[in-house]
Amino acid sequence: MTEVRHCLIVEDHAHARRWLRTAVEAAFPGAEIREVDSVADALAAMDAALPDLALVDLRLPDGTGHTLIEALDARRQEQAAETKIVVSTVMNDDETVFAALRQGADGYVLKEEE
Repeated sequence: MTEVRHCLIVEDHAHARRWLRTAVEAAFPGAEIREVDSVADALAAMDAALPDLALVDLRLPDGTGHTLIEALDARRQEQAAETKIVVSTVMNDDETVFAALRQGADGYVLKEEE
């Protein structure tokens, strides 16, 4: 991935959203960043535009990030898009991480518990 113009942050905790936004702004200056806090809002955002980068929390108030990973992966395959899907999670056990990678995530970043 050479350029990120559009990033979708899916995170229900405000502190973690701010941390992720700061990281994206530092790594990809000028990128348009959309923040949502639920599966439903993330699916709606995907319908509007497929992001170049999606940072997805696995535990959301209305479902799991696994639903989003599968939907994003299917959509990027349909559109031959280069969307990168990165899980942002506090869960660092192998089962959780590998399940997300098998579903289509390209990587993960661990965040501290609040």
